[in-house]
Amino acid sequence: MKDKLPVYFFDPVANDRESKIRGIGRYVESLYDCFADSCHFVSDVKEVPFNSIFINPFFDLFKKPLTYRRIAKIQIAVIHDLTPLIYWEKFPVGIKGRLTELLNRYLIHKTYDNIITDSKSSKRSIVDMIGLNKDNVQIIYPMVTNTFLTHLSSVKNEKPKTFPQLESFTSPPQYCLYVGDVTWNKNIVNIAKAIKIANVHCVFSGKHFIRSKMNKFLINKKKFYNPWLEELFSFYQEIENDKRFILAGFTSDKDLIKLYRNAECNLLLSRSEGFGYPFAESGICKTPSILSNISVFREIAHDNAIFADPEDPLSISDAIKSIFNDKEKRKIYSQKAYDRACHFNKNEFKSQFFSIIQELLKKL
Repeated sequence: MKDKLPVYFFDPVANDRESKIRGIGRYVESLYDCFADSCHFVSDVKEVPFNSIFINPFFDLFKKPLTYRRIAKIQIAVIHDLTPLIYWEKFPVGIKGRLTELLNRYLIHKTYDNIITDSKSSKRSIVDMIGLNKDNVQIIYPMVTNTFLTHLSSVKNEKPKTFPQLESFTSPPQYCLYVGDVTWNKNIVNIAKAIKIANVHCVFSGKHFIRSKMNKFLINKKKFYNPWLEELFSFYQEIENDKRFILAGFTSDKDLIKLYRNAECNLLLSRSEGFGYPFAESGICKTPSILSNISVFREIAHDNAIFADPEDPLSISDAIKSIFNDKEKRKIYSQKAYDRACHFNKNEFKSQFFSIIQELLKKL
């Protein structure tokens, strides 16, 4: 491939620390795992020569474009999902955001030769909502990163950080785990309601899940308010003064693996997703998942997870209790989750990327 055209990946996290701890950080890490020894990574598109292949791994319709013209012979964009566009009323972007969206729609048609996305579900949205030819939209499932796998082998069966609420409740401590963001599509309010009904503990891992931050937000909502965080505010109200909810904040990979391994189950009850990294990562840790019964998770997990109605806290609660109360069921779904997670690996990810690039080179 290098003999024909050099490949340049844009690195969106190089100058954005926030992105490093989100899904895009995981994705870029995967690209480095696969292509650091054969391709170039740049934080400025001015470094990309025209006689090359350029790949933008995070094309966001609502962000300022990286470039307003073609900068390479072949250009590929990765669109992970269109949740803010599908549910626009939950993700208000204002007039400026809408104008940026229109511009990006134009650029995706005129300056990119191929689109890569994370699932069949996302592909359907991209084809239907942006009007792209389905033959120009390819699916590559994300992979579990080398770093995560390295930490997994190193931590073995170490216990996670001790939480006093857990130690006083059960021995050994039992809890479910939520890992992720806090926007409306993540559905954390219904998760909280389900936790209360099931009467179990749940650890929430993510930068917004900090008690001190929660208290400040509840006291002075106007100061911190953003319409994209309405779900978070409602979540904070739901869990206030309830010791069943353990807010762990940002968690390193090593600590996250310990949390996964010792959790009864992983909770991912999203209303909309492009893929869902926590399913793959918890699965590699042999932790079963409870997923929302939506098309993308049926596609990603097949029958290797327990499914619940994301809009019905009672349905979610029943699924949680079924794992807590039936150790044999937990054991079965632990193995099923692991077997499925093994499909999201480096070899598959890398070979599919190469295949798409090779097909585009043939058209030159």
